Amino acid sequence: MTEEEKRPQEVSQKHRRYYLWEALFIAMVVVIVIGTPFAIYWWNSSVVASYDSDRVINIIARYDVLDPTGRWLVQEGDGWNYGDITAPYEIRVKQGEKVTLRITSFDVLHGFGLEDYGIKSEQIYPGKVTEIIFVANKTGRFLFKCTIECGVGHNDMVGELVVEPSS
Repeated sequence: MTEEEKRPQEVSQKHRRYYLWEALFIAMVVVIVIGTPFAIYWWNSSVVASYDSDRVINIIARYDVLDPTGRWLVQEGDGWNYGDITAPYEIRVKQGEKVTLRITSFDVLHGFGLEDYGIKSEQIYPGKVTEIIFVANKTGRFLFKCTIECGVGHNDMVGELVVEPSS
């Protein structure tokens, strides 16, 4: 075989390698374009599954330096209102409801304890959300409190879970 006859074979082998790389690149793009929506859907459904509760309640632990009284700000709905110091410290639910408490701290490290339900969260950090999911199976009034010494008003950080009989 002469040099001129070998040349087209070398070129075609080079082109084959380029075609393989091109095919691999196209396959990766297709996987990314098609796979990303599926991955997002899967992730969203797994996150939303934790909110498969009858009630989702946001609670902000807040210790004010100017007013040394610890407070629990209980809020329902989306978002967090850190400035609402008039928010109730009471959680009202019906017996049998599956409840998700989303708890965060405004300022310092806190803890959350609801002894009658055997619930104790060791540490609640400022800006980080801790979730506690439980079923309100006992009726009555139950105290929850801060379980970590957070300041002068620590002993005042008490709230109440009110579980009313289901109708």
